[in-house]
Amino acid sequence: VVVVVVVIFSLFEMASAKIFCTLIVAVLFGAGASQDECEGTYSETAGGLGMISVPARCAKLNEHMVLKDGYFSGPPPAPGVHKSCKTFFDECGMASFQITCQSYIALSVSGEIFSPNKQDDSFYVRTDNGEFGDWHTGISNEWRNRTIVIGTGATRFTLYLLMNEGEAHTIDFAEREDDTKLRTLRVFSPKTDELKKCKFGFPKSTSTVTTTTNTNVQQLKRQIATLEGDETLKLAIEGLENELEMTNEKLKITENSLKMLRKEFNDFKSYVEPKTNSLSISLQNLEADVKVVLSAFTASNTILQETALHSSEGASCAGDCSPSVNSDNLDIVVKSPQGSAMMDTKKCGMVDLCDLTKVAAQISDALQEINKNAININNTEP
Repeated sequence: VVVVVVVIFSLFEMASAKIFCTLIVAVLFGAGASQDECEGTYSETAGGLGMISVPARCAKLNEHMVLKDGYFSGPPPAPGVHKSCKTFFDECGMASFQITCQSYIALSVSGEIFSPNKQDDSFYVRTDNGEFGDWHTGISNEWRNRTIVIGTGATRFTLYLLMNEGEAHTIDFAEREDDTKLRTLRVFSPKTDELKKCKFGFPKSTSTVTTTTNTNVQQLKRQIATLEGDETLKLAIEGLENELEMTNEKLKITENSLKMLRKEFNDFKSYVEPKTNSLSISLQNLEADVKVVLSAFTASNTILQETALHSSEGASCAGDCSPSVNSDNLDIVVKSPQGSAMMDTKKCGMVDLCDLTKVAAQISDALQEINKNAININNTEP
C-alpha cells in the first residue's frame, strides 16, 4: 500500500492523489453506510399520505436474527423441525429500528412481510422497551404490506408512534415463529413535510438502543394540540367523543332521577310534618289532662278522708249545702247520723261536700279530654 501511494503521489497532483488514496483504503479495509446514515425512501400513497419505507438492513440485529437477501427472520431450524419462541431470550432473534423526528407527529406503522403458512405468520412487537405483544401477520406467499395490529380479540389495537421533537423511539421485532420474514418497515403521516425530516438508524456512538420517555405535561399538551388534525388520530378522537356523549347522557338521566327523588322526599316531608305536629300537640294535651286527673284524685282523696274523720266523731248537726247536691248523683254517698241530708260545714265544722262535687266534675271533664286526645292519636296515620 505504501509503495502504491508513493507512486501515485509522483504521478498526480496532491488533491487527486488524496482522493485516489481514499478509494484504495476503502477497497482494502472495507467501507459501507453506517447505521446512522441509513435513510428510508419517501413516497406518497394514492390517498395523499406521506410514506417512508425503511429497509431491513437499517435494523440492529442480535446474534440470533438473520439478515439475508434484504429481509430478516429467525435462524432456519433443523430439517423437519418447527421452532416457536415462547420467550424473548435464549436463542430467539430480535431486530430493532430507531426513529427520530424533528417535530410532534403521529406515525402509523406497517411492515412488508412474507408469511408462508399458519406456523410462520407472526412476530413479537414492542415499542420503547415496553412489553411485547403478538403481531399475527396473516398468511401470505408473496411480499405484502401489513398494518401492525397488536394482540387478538377485544384487546387488539393498531400500533401508532407519537413522536416528540428530537426524541428517539424504537420498534423491536422479536422472533415468534422462525420463518416469518420482514423486508421493509413503513411509517405513514398526512404531515408530509414533517415526515420527510424523520431519520432512521442508530448513532455511531452507542451500541445499545437508547429510548426516552416524555413525562413533561406541557410538552404532551402541545403534542396533542399539534396532532389534533392528524388523519391517524381521527378514529381514536371519534371514539372518545362517542364515549363522552354517552357519559353525558348517563349524567342527564342520573340528574333527572335525583330531581324526582328530591321532589318525592319534599312531598313526603310536607305530608308527614303536619301530622307529626298534630300528634305532638295531642300527646302534650294528654299529658296535661293526666296531670289534672291525678291532682283531682288527690284532692278527692283528701276530702273523703276528712269527711270520714268528722263522721266518726259523731257530729249530729244537720243542714243543707248550697248549692244543694243530690247524693244519688254521686258515686260516693255520705250520710250523717241524722239521715241522708247533707251536713252544713258552717254548723258542723266539716269539709264542704260541694268541694267534692267540683272535684268530681273536674275529673269527668279531664277524662273526656283524655278520651278525645286518645281518639286523635289513634286516628293519626303512621
